[in-house]
Amino acid sequence: VGRIELPPQFPALPKQREAIEHIISTRLPIDVEYIWHLSKRPAYLSLMASPRLSKMVRFFDMLNEIRNMPENEVLLGIKNDGSNKTWDLKSDEPHAMVSANTRRGKTRLAMLIVCQVLNRGGRATLVDPKRVGLDTFVAGHPKAIVYSEPREVENSMWKPIRDFKAELNERIDAFKLDRTINFDRALLVVDEISIWAGISKQYWDQIKTGKDKATPPVFYDLSEILWAGAQFNMNVLIFGQVLGHGVLGNAIEAFGTRLLGGYTKQAYMRLVGITPIPVSQKARGRFLMHDGDDYPVWIQTILGEENEMREYALEPYQNVKGIPKTDITVNQIVPSSPRIEIIKP
Repeated sequence: VGRIELPPQFPALPKQREAIEHIISTRLPIDVEYIWHLSKRPAYLSLMASPRLSKMVRFFDMLNEIRNMPENEVLLGIKNDGSNKTWDLKSDEPHAMVSANTRRGKTRLAMLIVCQVLNRGGRATLVDPKRVGLDTFVAGHPKAIVYSEPREVENSMWKPIRDFKAELNERIDAFKLDRTINFDRALLVVDEISIWAGISKQYWDQIKTGKDKATPPVFYDLSEILWAGAQFNMNVLIFGQVLGHGVLGNAIEAFGTRLLGGYTKQAYMRLVGITPIPVSQKARGRFLMHDGDDYPVWIQTILGEENEMREYALEPYQNVKGIPKTDITVNQIVPSSPRIEIIKP
């Protein structure tokens, strides 16, 4: 693709080479591999075209890979070199945020993550203030519950956070009595967190008294989960179009794993901040992921049909009485009421 001749006496130290590669990669419209020729005079850098990210990574094609993932890792997609990219739920960055505009694949990414957790016996609590997207996906699952009625703020928007925090405290108490205890994975998912935060603040302004704090109590509940939950196998995943301190205050810093799709320069600097700024890519399911490494990487996330991922989530329970078998598609499921709230058995 190209060749760059290096200045005489240029030391090409590791940090210098890393910085040069990063600058080039953010300015070229293609992915490249770097070959440094430092023993020759003049020394030079060769730029070689590398494989491009696939435009589509299908759930069915990656099913074997997904099945072989360690219990604490969720497969998200592939990098441009063809290797897998995962979210490690036990890493130093145990909570994740996804910031993207509409039609970028946020809902399918949520389903992808949730179905893997449920297939391994974990539990999922989902808050969906926009009312569509996640409700039918886990309808009838014994270890999933969806809250999707934004008009019932305390019972539908705040209750799942309070319940999740209550379970965290139960796990803390159990751990004090038995430090060898193993906890099942529990995942809290909040879709459209900006809408959720706006609804919560507006409702709190209507009901608070003069003695109450300005911030709704549910925000403190969420903060406690973020700071203490990972130690007890409890993780938080949020989605939104505009994320930052204006939505969750300083609690936003707890989300060390960050995926951005269709971002603006302002959003990138707010959530990642490493310059130069990579050019946003338009492909659906294409996300820039930053999880504490020096530089973010592009990945193509796995896109599956809703019924495929639903069936995978239900797979361990298909022979359990009262649980729909995996040959039932989502179109055959009729909610019992307009408000879908599946109560844990």
